[in-house]
Amino acid sequence: MLLALLVIGILGALGFGVMALRGFERPRSLAELQQQLDCFDTEAFLNLIDPSEDRFLHTRLPRRQYLKFRRKRIRASLAYLAQACANARVLLAYAQPALTAADAATAATARQLAGSALQFQILAIGVRLRLCSQWVLPARRLAASEIMEAYEQLRFRLQRIVALEAPAVSARVAAGL
Repeated sequence: MLLALLVIGILGALGFGVMALRGFERPRSLAELQQQLDCFDTEAFLNLIDPSEDRFLHTRLPRRQYLKFRRKRIRASLAYLAQACANARVLLAYAQPALTAADAATAATARQLAGSALQFQILAIGVRLRLCSQWVLPARRLAASEIMEAYEQLRFRLQRIVALEAPAVSARVAAGL
């Protein structure tokens, strides 16, 4: 069991390293940013990681069926988390050129966005490891509030930096994140 967790951790770290080295095209405009961001269904993700939903399923399903269904939900949660992490990487790349902007407000907002994107990525590593350990040991539970709070912070900071460039579309761009 410990070996399985160790292997999962190593694979997760390798996957993160490959994604970091692989890179991607940096969005140069707001239009490119909108094209590169994937629409993230917050409600669906929250439903998948909601402890009360899990308790409900646990009480209603036979143990074997519950464990099988729980593993499917964990795989879906990992897919949503990967999508959110991809968005965070795009936002980090979008913020980087603005970090050295002549306008102090733009540079400060870009620093906040970049910081939130990095914080989300780091937090996501821990959540991924916990989800993987739950897949191996399905009886474990996950506290999901911190990852969603970090994603909402990321959305808020994106809206602020986009508002500096294009105030009319800032809410729409952030809503699509």
